[in-house]
Amino acid sequence: MAFFETVAIVGVGLMGGSIGLALRKERMARHVIGIGRRIEPLRAAENRRAITEVTTDLRQGVASANLVIVCTPVEQVPEFVAAAAKACKPETIITDVGSTKAAIVTACDKALADSKGLWASFVGSHPLAGSERTGVEFARDDLFQGRTTVVTPSENTPPEAAAKIEAFWQGLGSKVVKMSPQEHDAAVAATSHLPHLIASALAAATPAELLPLTASGWAD
Repeated sequence: MAFFETVAIVGVGLMGGSIGLALRKERMARHVIGIGRRIEPLRAAENRRAITEVTTDLRQGVASANLVIVCTPVEQVPEFVAAAAKACKPETIITDVGSTKAAIVTACDKALADSKGLWASFVGSHPLAGSERTGVEFARDDLFQGRTTVVTPSENTPPEAAAKIEAFWQGLGSKVVKMSPQEHDAAVAATSHLPHLIASALAAATPAELLPLTASGWAD
């Protein structure tokens, strides 16, 4: 189990809130800072005890962090990783929870390439956990227990940073699998994205007159 004095979570919804709750349950961090654009959801996360402090200022929120976890939508991850890296201590590690990895890792590596070790390190992650519900009100401290998390270091990832991220997810109860970003995307496309696409297409093709006959299997 890894211990971090201060952890900053960017985006405290279902995933970020669950990470905060698990961190506090397992006593893996003394301070858990929630960062977001609006104060109301952050206060809701604070009231649920998923975080200990709140701020809408990214630079302020990550300045003292030993670990930063970006839990934003996939397309926003590189932007927030780059911004956080510039404001963190050089020894800080940044990870994410995005469900695609090659594009994220490539963009983050490119953003950090010119820092010459003066910025934080990035290690890609994808916890295979979640819910059809969104929002911190549905966060759970056991969301990652027994679930697989894929860690996707690249050629530019410091080995010690990757090891700490593996220990972090294991501390939250995950079974960690290490893959390249490209291997991850090929595997998840086959096991998750493609079946979801096919199921959605089949559901969309259902004639309207048959919808009253659909049951729970069709809804799933």
